[in-house]
Amino acid sequence: MKKTISIVLALLLVAMLFVSCSKGGDDSKPEGPSSIVGPGQTSGNEGDGDKEVSEVAVILQTYNGSFWSDVMRGVDKAIDELAEKGVKCTFNGPDDSTNLQAQIEMIEAAVARDVDALAVAPADSAAVGGAMGICQDKNIPVVLFDCSADSDWPVCLVSSDNYKLGLLAGEALGKAMDGKGMWAMVNWNDGVITNGQRSWGARDYIQENFPDMELYQLFFTYSVTDADLTFARDTLTAKKDFGGFITGCEGNLAPVLSAVQEAGRVGEVKLVAIDITPVSIEYIKDGTVAAVVTQNPFNMGYTGTMTAYKAALGEEVPEFIDSGSAIVDKDSMENNEETRAILKDLQLLDA
Repeated sequence: MKKTISIVLALLLVAMLFVSCSKGGDDSKPEGPSSIVGPGQTSGNEGDGDKEVSEVAVILQTYNGSFWSDVMRGVDKAIDELAEKGVKCTFNGPDDSTNLQAQIEMIEAAVARDVDALAVAPADSAAVGGAMGICQDKNIPVVLFDCSADSDWPVCLVSSDNYKLGLLAGEALGKAMDGKGMWAMVNWNDGVITNGQRSWGARDYIQENFPDMELYQLFFTYSVTDADLTFARDTLTAKKDFGGFITGCEGNLAPVLSAVQEAGRVGEVKLVAIDITPVSIEYIKDGTVAAVVTQNPFNMGYTGTMTAYKAALGEEVPEFIDSGSAIVDKDSMENNEETRAILKDLQLLDA
């Protein structure tokens, strides 16, 4: 009897062992990853930095202008750092920011090369937003810099807070005009959200903090040649007691200043510009311009590129990264460390 029980127990143990080994073999295979994962995300089986990255493509809005020259210097720094990691980083951009089709074709070419991530500075929010579908189809993460696109696919926007730029410009003009008088803002295109935000920020700050200042107009050129020059001339002719202008983009300062010079009212009509250049630094020093609100395009280009690399690795990245801004006037360029740090990045500290 004991012998029979022992034989039965032995057979049971063998059966259990066989079942256990068979089950273990099935369980050892991980479940296949979902065929759809979010941009810049892994299927959960890869740790940060485990994914091999071959190429990150950077596509600018344009090469032209001192702002984009500073952006490119930041991109160049990122390219050097990525090269040390064995990662190829390419960058391209149209000669003219109005050549929307050229930028879209550059995005399409990068996607066709199966790049691991894209960093794009959209020339047009709608046009670039329409191109995000092909990036999504190939699960290529996209980081935007300078301005946003009409799409939910991009994982991050690296930019100035453009509404804040407007607030800072409003603050600077209000102080320059001693909180009194009529003012206007000359800008490019309120259809570009980041551009519009600058005008709305300036308007809102002045309305709240300088109630004795009167808004004449938020004027947009919509790329019409000499529209800003004509507006400034007409305004100074019609309003003899006019107090000051804010210019919303780098290209708006020169024509508005020309109108003020023609009217013989330099220094009397206060000027605050958004987007700094070596020339506008000199205008601050000689009193032609009261202040310039600057972004940090160098940091924007560098951080946008490196964030695209992190997204390519599968790392989580913030939805928004503020690349920095400051009011530059005679006092801050000498005494404010944050302002001086940005000017150093832009190679303007000793300009």
